[in-house]
Amino acid sequence: MSREEIVRHAAEPEEIQPEFEQASDSMMLRLGPWQEIGLRLGKMEKPLAALRACVDDLYKSWGIDPELQRNRMRSPIPHIESIKEVQRYYPPQMVHDGISAYLSVRIMVDAQGLASSCVVQNEADKVFKDAVCAGLANHFEPALNADGKPMAGFYQTSVTFVLN
Repeated sequence: MSREEIVRHAAEPEEIQPEFEQASDSMMLRLGPWQEIGLRLGKMEKPLAALRACVDDLYKSWGIDPELQRNRMRSPIPHIESIKEVQRYYPPQMVHDGISAYLSVRIMVDAQGLASSCVVQNEADKVFKDAVCAGLANHFEPALNADGKPMAGFYQTSVTFVLN
């Protein structure tokens, strides 16, 4: 897939699969080619429902209707040029100082596709925050509701700045 196809595919919400949740009671973590950790969790249906309720509360705190988000056809999609801009730009001051960073970013996007806020959800230097928010907070294709009409939503991603 092209970069743009990957971004578009990521904007499609995954459907909840009740049969899978009812049958799931363990998880296997593969940490490397020869490292595996098996976790016996018990039935996951109720914990996953509680997790969804927690996410709904989080959406409400952001001013977003959880029901609309749950039934959306698509999340906002940043223009591919915005993504390329962030990938190309490493703040010169941070290069000079040899500083790397990881940023978890949430951008609120209105029904017209305009970014209304950019929040870096973890501690990071202001220079990195400004670079990411300036690069990504451009025009988006808006989220689409269940009927395919534009709606407010959010775009969430992570950005890693690493020097070799």
